[in-house]
Order: sequence, then C-alpha cells, then structure tokens
Amino acid sequence: MSLEDPYALVLDYTHNMMAGLLLKPEPRSFLQLGLGAASLTKACYKLFPRARITAVDNSEAVIAYTHQHFKCPRPNRRLSIECADAQTYLRSTEQVFDMMHVDLYDAAASGPVYGSLGFYRLCAKRLAPGGVFAVNLFGHRAQFGQQLSRLVQAFDGPILPLKATPAGNVVVLATHRDPPIASLRDLRLRARALREAHGWDTRAWPEALT
Repeated sequence: MSLEDPYALVLDYTHNMMAGLLLKPEPRSFLQLGLGAASLTKACYKLFPRARITAVDNSEAVIAYTHQHFKCPRPNRRLSIECADAQTYLRSTEQVFDMMHVDLYDAAASGPVYGSLGFYRLCAKRLAPGGVFAVNLFGHRAQFGQQLSRLVQAFDGPILPLKATPAGNVVVLATHRDPPIASLRDLRLRARALREAHGWDTRAWPEALT
C-alpha cells in the first residue's frame, strides 16, 4: 500500500484486475471474493462513488486488519464486507454484479483455493448480462490450462487472458454473454485515459481484449 495514497493500486496484477473497465466503463456493482489488503475494494470505493461494493473473506482477522492497518472504510450504505466462505456466499446470494474480482489464495499460494468448474459456474450465475469477471491465476503453471478450460465451460462469452506480470500473476477476464466490444481505437483511447488518470499499466489491454 502507498502511505501517500492508501486508495491507489500499487501491484501490477491489481491494475490488470481492473481491465474489465475497457468493456464495462461504468459498473454499478462489484463483488470481490478474497479481501487481502483490500486494495481492489478501496480503489473501487474511491473511483465509483455511485456503485455498490461487496467484499467477501472467510477470515475475521483479515477483515479487522484491513480496517486497522490498510485504511479500508467501514461498511456503510454502499460498501458491504461479508465474513463468509466465497463458495457458500455465491450459493446463498441472489444478487448479480456488473464486475467480479476473484483473488482467493491461502498462505502457500500454490494455486487458487477455489477453481473447480462448479465454482466458476456459480460465479457465472452471479454475473449480470454484459458484466465482466476477473480472476487472478497464480501458482503452478500446470494448472493454468485446466483453469482456462473450466472458465470456457462456465462462461458464455469470450475468455480473455492478459499478459503475465513479472511476479507470475495472470489475470483472465470472462463474460457471461458477449459484451458490446468497442473498436480497437476506442479501447486504446479508454486504456490511455485510465493510464493517465491512475498510473496503471494498461498498454497491453486493448489487444488482449480484441
């Protein structure tokens, strides 16, 4: 976290988790599975003041730590933080979301805690039409192809992997139904605007999404 700007996204892969904004520039609702240091939660809270944000983590200690040490806002009328298992939450909620961020890892970080076909189908069910899903895939390379195959089976729209970051994180975007794809020129203009506004490295996004 940047002490000068606690709401800024610092890590490369968190920038890539926001690449869905090229396809869905004004999301009105977010679901984030896995809170971590609340980087994505804080960024979306600041950047989209009209959006409702739901973050889910199964650790009360992690949630408390984000408030105490990482400047995460307390729950309010547009921010909900649920202490729950991600898969259990997906089964229990009836809400759908414009944008979903999935970043679920244990301390070993050898692979995603949830990455089954059934889990991805639950995610697809909770994604609004035209919405965008983003998952951070990090761990054993042998799992990557298997994860992509499951995403293809779970989602009706395109599966769009982004370039791996130097740390080895690969963010993959998926859609429930084909979103309206802007021209490459428009995608480049949107990417440049985000880069200039927030300092994110968006240069590879337009080509990855076409």
